[in-house]
Amino acid sequence: MSKTLKTIGAAAIVLSLAAAPGLAQQPPASDSDMQRIEDSLRKGIENVLRALEALVGSVPLYELPEVQKNGDILIRRKHPKPAPKPAKPGRNGDASST
Repeated sequence: MSKTLKTIGAAAIVLSLAAAPGLAQQPPASDSDMQRIEDSLRKGIENVLRALEALVGSVPLYELPEVQKNGDILIRRKHPKPAPKPAKPGRNGDASST
């Protein structure tokens, strides 16, 4: 996981450095252009954060190690919460109870 975060960080730095010369040569942006840029950046950051959240959520979680009398070490995997059961279909074949 740490290697992935380093890769994402390095890519972000490279992209920001690559964009700097192009931004320096452009005339100042108007307020509507700045708003559009801010919106694009916000959406990009939200996408990256969602991807990181999915990555962290996909990593299995483990309980504390247990040392048994014979010297074996057990590291039990925590079980994810079971998915909610789907609603029973009604008389019309849909999930409503009417």
